[in-house]
Formats: sequence, structure tokens, C-alpha cells
Amino acid sequence: MDEPFGFHVCPARYVTYLAVSQTGGFGRQMRPQGGDGNRPFWMPVQKLFSGKECIKGLQLKVDLSAFHYNDKIRRTRAVTLGMANVPTHAPYQFSAGIAEIVAPGLVVPVPHRRLVEEATENGAFLTFPVSPSASGFAALEPGAAPDEATRAEVRPAPAYVHVRTQVRNGVLIDLNADSSRPDVRHTVRQGGYDALHYKDFTGDGQVDATVQGLEGAAGDISLPALTGVGAWIRPYRDGRIGFSDRSDPLRHMPNKFNAERRHHIPKMQFKVTNWAEYEA
Repeated sequence: MDEPFGFHVCPARYVTYLAVSQTGGFGRQMRPQGGDGNRPFWMPVQKLFSGKECIKGLQLKVDLSAFHYNDKIRRTRAVTLGMANVPTHAPYQFSAGIAEIVAPGLVVPVPHRRLVEEATENGAFLTFPVSPSASGFAALEPGAAPDEATRAEVRPAPAYVHVRTQVRNGVLIDLNADSSRPDVRHTVRQGGYDALHYKDFTGDGQVDATVQGLEGAAGDISLPALTGVGAWIRPYRDGRIGFSDRSDPLRHMPNKFNAERRHHIPKMQFKVTNWAEYEA
């Protein structure tokens, strides 16, 4: 990586399977629940790929397509802030520039100059009002409701929204670096200012499969795979997420810090000298 503040991206590979519907009890299900023995599950039985070698007597052609969308700003405004008539165009909601298929089944995030950037509309910063709250992380924190069946968290909108960039008369004010208000959490809890919306290029979506050559040999049900593009920011070493202030050296530390003084272990090399024994 030539850019010290850049992020590596991790592609994900998707494949297509022929599956049959079976009720529970044939194996072990992920996160089992009561009554699984009577529920239908899709059981993969055959990986599908293009060509005549996949299934005897059939010539298959497998094509995959991907769709992702980012709905964070729209949901924050409509669900968390309760705003009416929220637009559904970019940057409130968008699908371009998130991820694409670059090789058969290989979904890769689209590279951008920055992971996160200021959200604008018609050349002006897109903002939202920050109200007084009991914020614990100096952020907009709407909370979550538990699912009645699984007790898992249900979040119809982002769990944490950045509010540490104030917009005043079109000027951005970084609350992390505002010497007149050194206590960021106190400033956020007081509210009473407009914060900048940020746009990132993460998103949720699906990968769909189209298989030609199976007509009449299998059912016509095609189920997409859930996919998502997210960013994982490494926390502090003990696993906690900490606050960053002007004295925190980690705030501006690139991932190649002291790279020229690191001890680089040479790659091991091997040479086979007894080919005759292998060829005997």
C-alpha cells in the first residue's frame, strides 16, 4: 500500500449451489431455535459452474450479478430524527460506487479517494440539528429494540451517527479540536447546533445467480445471497473503543509508522534436490 492512511479492501467470493428443501433435523443449524425440526431449510447438494463438466448431460452457463445500496442518511433523517419527505436520491440513498463483480463470483469494494467524505447537496453541506441528549459516546445514539423471538438487537437506522463536525454559516468546525470547548461529550450532550452529515461507501445488498441449461432439470426458485460492504476500524488493544483527543498519538498515526526501522523477515525458499525419488 503506497498510501499510509489508506485501507486495504477484502474481496468476497460467491458461488452458486443446487439445493433441496428439507425440514430441520438433518444436521446442525446455525443459531438453532425451538421448532427447527418442523421448519424447511435449503440444503446445498451440488456446486454449479459453467460448462458441461458440472452435471452430466447438461451444458450450464452461470452468471452472477451484485446490487448494493447505502441508506444511512435517509434512515437517520426519517427514522431517528423523524423528518418528513426525506429524498431518496444521493447522498440520502444511493447504489453506485459501493461494490462490483470484477471476476466470476468475486465481489470487490469500489476504491475511492477517501473512505468517508462530507455529504453535500447542490454545492452546500448537508446538515441536521443536534438536540440535547445523554450521549455516552459523543454521537447521535438512537438505541435499539430487541427482537421478541431472538432477543437480538433491531436497528432500523444507524446505531451511531457522527455529530462532532459543526457547520456554522457554511464553515466546518471540528469539535475534537475546538479549544474553546475542550469537553466534546459535554458539547454534544448540550446540542443546539447543526452537524454535518457524512457519506461513506459501505452498503447492504445481494448477489443474484442466473443459471442457463437447468430448464426442466430443476426447480425455478432462485434465492440471492446476502452481502454487505463494511469498514472495520481496529479498536485499542484491550478491545475498547476510546475517545480521541488532540493529545492522542493514535489519532494521526499512519499504519506504516516506523516502517523503515522494522525488521523484515525474508521469505523462506526451498529447493528440491531429490526429484528422482519422487519420479520413481
